[in-house]
Amino acid sequence: MANIITNIRDYFSRPTRSQLVELARRVSSKQGVKLTAQLQQQTDSLTKKDVADWRAAHQVAIDYESPNRCRLYDIYADCVLDAHLSGCIAQRKGKVLQKDFRLVDASGKENTAATELLQAGWFLDFLELCLDSIYWGPTLIQLGDIIRDNGPMRFDGVELVPRKHVVPEYGVLVRNPGDDWRQGTTYREGDIANWCVEVGKPRDLGLLLKCAPPCISKKNFYCPLNHKRVSPTS
Repeated sequence: MANIITNIRDYFSRPTRSQLVELARRVSSKQGVKLTAQLQQQTDSLTKKDVADWRAAHQVAIDYESPNRCRLYDIYADCVLDAHLSGCIAQRKGKVLQKDFRLVDASGKENTAATELLQAGWFLDFLELCLDSIYWGPTLIQLGDIIRDNGPMRFDGVELVPRKHVVPEYGVLVRNPGDDWRQGTTYREGDIANWCVEVGKPRDLGLLLKCAPPCISKKNFYCPLNHKRVSPTS
């Protein structure tokens, strides 16, 4: 786990003002490390997909030496437009995010200060991205700057590092989607590791892998059917 996360966890177990000041001092010189600024992002493909495309994308994604999930992510993005699937995912995530939580020590006693520290908007966004890893596979989350503003310490936000630029099998970021991972930059070591959190197993492809075939088939079945129903008659 990144050093910054370890420091925060230590703070939770012993929430003193001196530790808070020390943590802020350690990270202040590293603010502004933005992963997305180093990436050449591109527009996703919105072409029609079929089961053959899914199978080919799956094959490329599980290539051991040169895994590439870009085509699979295009299919996933198309599948989550399905109203039923997106509704099921939203319901599952909603039930988790609506639950109250508290942080406790080994004896079960609540650490009120630590709990209040995480009752912030950035942490809810963080949890939502973590839940997305169940469906999409490994998720890399960029942490924002640490701010205080005369209040409790918090991150100014979190964001998803674009999945097509992440090669979780080898812990590497690539500048362009599909680039050779050997030319990428590791995010598990160095300063970058202090500002990102990796969620999920490196070679997991997520539940959307199983959801894709029926979603594709349903969409391709209804498209010609709807076309026949709305075709003008002479």
